[in-house]
Amino acid sequence: MSPQRAAVMRQREKRRDPAMRAMLRQRKAIIEPVFATRKQAMGFRRWTVRGLENVRTQGALLCAALNLKKMYKYWAAGQFTPA
Repeated sequence: MSPQRAAVMRQREKRRDPAMRAMLRQRKAIIEPVFATRKQAMGFRRWTVRGLENVRTQGALLCAALNLKKMYKYWAAGQFTPA
């Protein structure tokens, strides 16, 4: 028996529920573009550090870079006003 079996079964249950299926369909419009940008435009395909703390730090830097990229689009258009 696989150690991931419980997770696989939970995912199968989610896919049976119509409300959860609708939420899972929204994922491709909400989160998948972020992963695509990270992988294609930024060339980030794997962690380059070891240890949980270092991975968290690298992840935070990656998120900051993605957020700055989004903010720049609005700033360049004159639509960004800092809070």
